[in-house]
Amino acid sequence: MGAFKSLVGKTFGRLTVIDIDYEKTKYGRYYYKCLCSCGNYTSVSSSHLITGHTQSCGCLNKEIVSEMVSGRTRKQNEIMLYEDAGFGIGFFNNSDNFFLFDIEDVDVVKSRCWYDGGGYARSRIRKDDENDEAFLHRSIISKYSGKINEEVDHINNFTYDNRKVNLRECDRSQNIKNTNRTTNTGIRYISFDKSSNKYVFQIDNERKKFNNLEECVEYSEEYLSNHPDPFRYDHKRDIRNKECNIPTIKNEIIVPFRNIE
Repeated sequence: MGAFKSLVGKTFGRLTVIDIDYEKTKYGRYYYKCLCSCGNYTSVSSSHLITGHTQSCGCLNKEIVSEMVSGRTRKQNEIMLYEDAGFGIGFFNNSDNFFLFDIEDVDVVKSRCWYDGGGYARSRIRKDDENDEAFLHRSIISKYSGKINEEVDHINNFTYDNRKVNLRECDRSQNIKNTNRTTNTGIRYISFDKSSNKYVFQIDNERKKFNNLEECVEYSEEYLSNHPDPFRYDHKRDIRNKECNIPTIKNEIIVPFRNIE
């Protein structure tokens, strides 16, 4: 069982964690009260802090969008193409992160300037007095499906990896499934209910309580084995814990990922 590790006192981007937000924390999902460097307070889930999904109260994204709309950072993204492997790497103008794409989709990449926004390659331009916003992964799928703004899941959980082998169309409920949500036991789908003093296994529409953890884990393993779901989160596919830098992308991430079922 994983021990609870408080984030109080730590800093994530512009946010400093002040205390646990007990009003929002429930079902084993922790929220924290944070102070942004701009002076505003906000409440953020632990997973969004740890993964870097949320780095400010919202002021950072507003600044990025303002720069993009005004044209101050609208130059094209620098890219590198690896023709032997069939993919390219693009570099953001507002962060040190990078994104991946298939070489055959370089036209989509070059069609706009993409910025690092909330863990995704995003673009926003001013068009006819309105903001025209796009996500790279959705734009790539739309190129082939003809649909606009549909839900698209990143299979390996690396949201900067926009190669088609890592993208799949889905609905909202399926997209949410492929997330690594934590519980107060440290075991996925199993939490401890203090009110009943029991362990609870919960997934989809299934919810059962057990007197001890061993029985709950045994039932969980049996249920997951008998009810496979391709959209369900799988730690074997999650490459975010790998060292996702350019030298290791080609040998340790791209090639092995092609062989994962």
